[in-house]
Amino acid sequence: MSKRESFARYMLIINKLRSFSASFDEMSNFLAEESEISGYNYNISLRTFQRDLNDIRSLFHIDIQNKNGRYKIIEDNSELSKRILEAFDTFNTLNLVEKIPAHIYFESRRPMGT
Repeated sequence: MSKRESFARYMLIINKLRSFSASFDEMSNFLAEESEISGYNYNISLRTFQRDLNDIRSLFHIDIQNKNGRYKIIEDNSELSKRILEAFDTFNTLNLVEKIPAHIYFESRRPMGT
């Protein structure tokens, strides 16, 4: 599996759990549906899902925990993680479009000083 697919799977997991808590079976079904839509293979085992949660914690500083069989985001306060996810989402969107228009207008943001 490519790093791009793994990163996209991380994004799907985070976006799903930001909306609702989910059991592993619900998350597996969700990833299977997304696999059919996108053409990538996001299907995972429970052990791979657990490794993904550890990777998400270390990469994005988003803590996802299992409470009573349901996974839920416990701590998600990193502005950097949100920006990384937005940048990856923008990159994927631009790659999907075959003809990019001559001008692209992005939202204006306050400079971060980087």
